[in-house]
Amino acid sequence: MFFNYSYNSRKDNRVDVENIFYPDEEWNTVLNKNTWSETHNASFNFDYNLNKKSNFSKSPIINVFQETIGIILVLI
Repeated sequence: MFFNYSYNSRKDNRVDVENIFYPDEEWNTVLNKNTWSETHNASFNFDYNLNKKSNFSKSPIINVFQETIGIILVLI
């Protein structure tokens, strides 16, 4: 028997600045996008020898992923 578990936490911050030009005006935008994610992974391996020529194996794998996104848009 073998059991494995892992956990990962991650945060990504992306800032995008863009200028939009019109004939009589200009808009400046700032997009601030934050993304947080968590991943849980678990695996379990079970091997059983029935006899010298045969065995039984079972290997379930469980993955859980959660993501949260926050977006802030500022027009200047």
